[in-house]
Amino acid sequence: MYGVFFADDEAAMRDGLRNSITCEGSKFSLVGEAPDGELALSMIAETTPDILITDVRMPFMDGIELSRRVARTMPWVKIIILSGHDEFEYAKQAIKIGVTEYLLKPVTSPILFQALENAAHAIDAERERRRAFDALRVEASDARVLKLEREWSNLVYGISNDMTGILSNMPSFAAMSDFQTAIFEIEPSEDDGAILARAGRAISETLAPNENIAHFPEGAGRVVAVFAAENEETLEEETYAAARAAKYDAERSSACSVSAAIGTPVKSVLSLPKSMSAAKRALRYIERSGGVIMGYGDIDGENRGKDRKNAPESSASRYGGVIEKSRDYIANHYSDGSISLNSVAEHVGMSPNHFSTIFSQETGETFIDRLTSARLERAKELLRTTAAKASDIAYMVGYNDPHYFSYVFKKNVGLSPSDYRR
Repeated sequence: MYGVFFADDEAAMRDGLRNSITCEGSKFSLVGEAPDGELALSMIAETTPDILITDVRMPFMDGIELSRRVARTMPWVKIIILSGHDEFEYAKQAIKIGVTEYLLKPVTSPILFQALENAAHAIDAERERRRAFDALRVEASDARVLKLEREWSNLVYGISNDMTGILSNMPSFAAMSDFQTAIFEIEPSEDDGAILARAGRAISETLAPNENIAHFPEGAGRVVAVFAAENEETLEEETYAAARAAKYDAERSSACSVSAAIGTPVKSVLSLPKSMSAAKRALRYIERSGGVIMGYGDIDGENRGKDRKNAPESSASRYGGVIEKSRDYIANHYSDGSISLNSVAEHVGMSPNHFSTIFSQETGETFIDRLTSARLERAKELLRTTAAKASDIAYMVGYNDPHYFSYVFKKNVGLSPSDYRR
């Protein structure tokens, strides 16, 4: 199955795609949809689709900017853009981003499905190339890849400061100014080496397409990654995005749970041992709960470096203020049609991916789930106690598209707004 996300402000287009993709026997599943680019970006970060289909013209954030951000933080996602005939400038921008397909409207079902098939073939081809690469690496123990992995390992542990081989193979790192390490720890559901191997491969395959991420295995159940970015804000955003995607792919591919411990950001590749040391301390700190993503900076200063025995029973104290502040913000602003994961993350002083990770881990629900729940609870109240039209209620609770409001309401409540009122 290939997960598809669809972003388009036209309700008819979304209805048509939804009905086509969810037909029996389809190998594509609709994992989410949104009527504007900003809401789509929030949802994509949480649903991690394989394919994104987006219209060019949408409110709040257009399809080009949405594609640009997704391509930067989730480079494995194949992007299909829908556009009008008079938007050649958008086509040139799409080419620069590296989209998979650029389709001119009106788009028929056969054309759209052929584009989906092409994207699926591209995904399969990439996966096959990675499998072949892994096979060659295993067969040739002295190959360049294994040599490079040893060099990275020596560098992050402070055994060597020689970066000649690393920079010759990964020149993009030379242009970056901020770096960070992360440790992915795999806990299999049973003592089975095959589970560890599958999960490790899944993590590597997810990280591999990004040229600003280096990674190497450390034993059977651990993968170490090094992230690079142009500034600390971008570094945090991309590190948490990649960590969430790698965790998702590994747990989907095998019966395991994956924890990710993220070290402190540093300003030089030669300072990576400091980041690695912090990641190891963070890993010891989260071993108790397992299956979570945590940065060293997420741990309260008074608790940093404590071992498993002394770790607190709950992480609520670390994030209680952030969660309470974000919930209050959602409760007070859910009727604002422009509220998004980005705006709430900015309100609590975190990057969107960092905030999304913490919110879902601490509350057991995603940001979109919380926002939708707040909106629908108010919508049900208005349907019960007022004579306002459903279309007016949609705007009252923050939906800019009444058709999309009706779809979300029925999907979550089980009845259309009019049936619920009756």
